[in-house]
Amino acid sequence: MRFMLKLLGVNLFILLNPFLLLAASIWGTEDEQWLMSIAFWVCLPFTIWMWYIILRFWRRVHDARRI
Repeated sequence: MRFMLKLLGVNLFILLNPFLLLAASIWGTEDEQWLMSIAFWVCLPFTIWMWYIILRFWRRVHDARRI
């Protein structure tokens, strides 16, 4: 159970990370803005991939319940 909670926390961080990086790049200090604007573009593909996996799994579960 403890492992699942850690996994959920990591996944939530990955899913929300681009939004946090974007906010830091807008409202952060000058040094943070430079770093976060680069980190945002590195992190974005992984977040899109994670959302794709979640939505694909959700669709499969939903389709399996119809049968």
